[in-house]
Amino acid sequence: MPDYSIKLHLIVLNLSYLNSEHLKQLLLIRHAKTEQVPLIKDIDRKLTDRGHSDCELMGNRLLKQGFQPSKILVSSAQRTMQTAKNLKEFLHCKENQLEVLSKLYLASAEEMLDEIKKTEDKVDSLAIIAHNPGMTDLFNMLGNVTLDNLPTCGMALFEFDIDSWKRIKNHENTLLWYSWPKGN
Repeated sequence: MPDYSIKLHLIVLNLSYLNSEHLKQLLLIRHAKTEQVPLIKDIDRKLTDRGHSDCELMGNRLLKQGFQPSKILVSSAQRTMQTAKNLKEFLHCKENQLEVLSKLYLASAEEMLDEIKKTEDKVDSLAIIAHNPGMTDLFNMLGNVTLDNLPTCGMALFEFDIDSWKRIKNHENTLLWYSWPKGN
């Protein structure tokens, strides 16, 4: 009788190889700590010294994850653009990989997801830097776990078994990593 175990083993290896080509990763990043100045427009608020240092701390943690986005979507607010600038070196990103979108300023989870779904399929790793409450809501919408609040400079890395960003489904994705400055 022929030994089918080797053939079966090769088929399983082949299928896992095919599946690995359909994985996409998304990093959610809430902007770092900002100044609270009453007479300044919200969109113009800048990072505090703590916000800048939190970016460095979280950037080093992110390096250990080995995540390098092909593209970063950034809200047009001053604080999100500063967060992106501070994290750029840790993400090994060039200026042309950043896309600033005014639609992401105070966007809802649904609005952010719409922008994510517009991403070209050749992009396998994407980051988005935006604001609460939309970021926390997006985390809860996408993930297989929930949280009450994504803290400032909090990050969450999700993995999707899809070949197109248009195919993202709610609650069917894997949270690979979650961290924030005062946490782990």
